[in-house]
Amino acid sequence: MIPGLSSESVEYGLIGLALIAGLALGLAAMTAFDRERRARTRRLIQTAARAAPQSRAAVEAIRLTRDRPKSGVLMAALPRRSQLNRRLSRAGYKPDPRRYIAFSLVVGSIVAVALAASGMAVGVVLLGGLGAALLIPHMVLSNRIGSRETRFLTNLPEGIDIVVRGLKAGLPVSESLSAVGREAPEPVGGIFREVVDLVRIGHSVEDAIAKVSDSMAVPELRFLGITLSIQKETGGNLTETLQNLSDILRKRRQMKLKIRAVSSEARASAYIIGSLPFAVSAAIYVVNRDYVMLLFSDPRGLIMVACGLTSIAVGAAVMMKMVKFDI
Repeated sequence: MIPGLSSESVEYGLIGLALIAGLALGLAAMTAFDRERRARTRRLIQTAARAAPQSRAAVEAIRLTRDRPKSGVLMAALPRRSQLNRRLSRAGYKPDPRRYIAFSLVVGSIVAVALAASGMAVGVVLLGGLGAALLIPHMVLSNRIGSRETRFLTNLPEGIDIVVRGLKAGLPVSESLSAVGREAPEPVGGIFREVVDLVRIGHSVEDAIAKVSDSMAVPELRFLGITLSIQKETGGNLTETLQNLSDILRKRRQMKLKIRAVSSEARASAYIIGSLPFAVSAAIYVVNRDYVMLLFSDPRGLIMVACGLTSIAVGAAVMMKMVKFDI
């Protein structure tokens, strides 16, 4: 028996460790399966390229489908699977919900084991593990999406400038987009490479941008597609149109940064007020553990904790909504 831990806590810990080990083995098996599938697809692409060197469209079509995940019974029963796949694509990951679910289960198991080892009640352990499994992966994915979209918006005007320089040099639009895919930093380069791949298999540039915009849900990318579509239908100087679009995107970016700087004080207040209850609770826990544990051992305390967390969440959401502006 470990000193300071009850037999129930040790039992919970062993169960949690066994669950984590099982999930780790499952992830290893899925990774090995994916590697084998990618190796088969790579051999297929090489064989197709040798058999028909001129059939670039067929090779590109095979390459675009090589990472498509296979559906199982669990994936078919997963609610809002399409929305989860879209969020994974926006974050730059492969649209495979299995890894996301496995990561959620691992996070929930670790939190549940930590709560059980600290002597929490069974209800608190279950609720804490479930909440962590639902919230932490969602927050990590949302942060990844926001960071990737910010990098994209920062580098998109430079990518459009590359297209403009290519058009001025006499290159067609498709070749100018290929230059963006080669020279622009990620994620702009990756997005434009996807556009070029779709163009090579028969899509128009406007349709390709519309399809790729699902994996990068920012209005600026849709602006580019709409601009190319309007110019194709009405004619005009495409170079001047894209140059104006690049200037507009830079001004939008500058306006967003200005609003962020003006609202920084309000956002800092929201962060401080939202974290203050947790900091005070942690300090009291260190000073007098039994005093704080009454909130988790007594049913009335659990009700108070639930009401407090709800109030904090509502207040934080209202404050963040007040300092968020759409341009």
